[in-house]
Amino acid sequence: MASETHSIRLNLLQFLKQAHYLHFQHVAGALSPSAAPVYVLGNPSADLDSIISAIVYSYFANGHLPSSRGRPHIPLINLPGVPSGPELRRLRPEFAAALWLSTNNPPATESERWDSQNDQSTGKLFNEHILTVADLKLHFDAERRPKCTLDTVMVDWNAFPIRSEDESGKRTGQLESLPNVDFRVLGCIDHHVDEGGFVPSADSLPEGQPLVVQPGPGSCTSLIARELRERGLWAAGDSAITTVTAEAQAAKLALAAILIDTTNLTAKGKVTGVDRLAVSFLESKIQQAEVSWDRNAFFREVQETKQNSLDLLTFPEILDRDYKEWTEEISSSKEGKGVIKLGFCSCVKPIPWIISKATTEPDGNGETDGTPQTFLNGLRSFSASKGLDIVVIMTAFVDASTKKFRRELLLCSLHSGAGEECSRSFASRGGSEIGLSSWPPVPHTADPKMKEIAALLNLDSPPIWCHVWEQTDLTKSRKQVAPLLRGEAAKL
Repeated sequence: MASETHSIRLNLLQFLKQAHYLHFQHVAGALSPSAAPVYVLGNPSADLDSIISAIVYSYFANGHLPSSRGRPHIPLINLPGVPSGPELRRLRPEFAAALWLSTNNPPATESERWDSQNDQSTGKLFNEHILTVADLKLHFDAERRPKCTLDTVMVDWNAFPIRSEDESGKRTGQLESLPNVDFRVLGCIDHHVDEGGFVPSADSLPEGQPLVVQPGPGSCTSLIARELRERGLWAAGDSAITTVTAEAQAAKLALAAILIDTTNLTAKGKVTGVDRLAVSFLESKIQQAEVSWDRNAFFREVQETKQNSLDLLTFPEILDRDYKEWTEEISSSKEGKGVIKLGFCSCVKPIPWIISKATTEPDGNGETDGTPQTFLNGLRSFSASKGLDIVVIMTAFVDASTKKFRRELLLCSLHSGAGEECSRSFASRGGSEIGLSSWPPVPHTADPKMKEIAALLNLDSPPIWCHVWEQTDLTKSRKQVAPLLRGEAAKL
């Protein structure tokens, strides 16, 4: 594939459509090995940062990396149960909003006009431009393709759940939903804690490929922007009108992820110099194409779409929407050698809202229970479907009455033994590190509804151990809390 020059850069939608087409060419065997694409894969939570990291990196690396022989790059959204189309818009409306604001405000051409508020319009656009793991599962059907290997760059994570090596001894990873596909890792850019040396060493990667695992920045997209600039793939200025317009689109999309993850650069403890420099650079790219630019209005529109998105989902979908899981090996004398599986659900609504959502949904008979116990029953069903020993719900939201930002943490151990032991240990040893305090907080302590919920969720009734807290250290998100619980599991 010939490398693009900066003067004839495709705009975002043109690139995504081309990547979609190249994927189908690859599936059909129409591409030579030297032109085989590199799939850029984000983490399984498939949040805005993960999706946009994959798209922005692919857009600028396309045809340029590896340095010795540029190859096509295809962004891949890590959603194993959600194909591209209207369902993706329902589950990730904030992505639809960010993509629309980036490409249709105004549209580059009349043919690229679409409506992010319309299921049919957005569904058609996603079908033609976006690829998910669920789509890949259909295209690489296990019955027709017993085994295949895809090259990948990991963004916003640094370890596959299933790990192995290929015939040459190179490290590969697999997804549970794609057992017949081996992903050979060619690079990684991530802002999470290193998961234990899965990513290959820098000297084993093709020339010019990135290897950056740097905890700290609030957004992985900030690291992506920095790495692209340092590699000369995203220059500070360009005189070509088509390039200025196209790069302004990419800058807006990147900015959406960074602003959401850092609350418009105001989140204490999450914003670093990497984030600030990225925002400054991206805004300069936007201002080259637009005289008027309102970052705050842009942030509010994406943020409001994200906050309202949960209204469209069922209770299980809310738990699964921003979900990550880990399996830890244990050597408990009671249990013998084994594993413990931990699941973390992040949500932008408070726990009473989630409980209300669970209790007002009709069951299979079209009836509603209306009691908070329905929430616990649903949480148990969700956990059973994932094979979890411990499930954690972390909320982050602005309190409607006080207008202050809050965090809550609900932890439930569903089995006696290792899960309960790990949960109790986390509560006693890890609680001080993240500021766990009694729930509900002031001024809600006298609210009878809150008291009822607290009585339900502070439960010590084997085999279930459950507790809910207010998290007073607002700087600690799942990125910091999950390693604490995993650390307690590792001690068993």
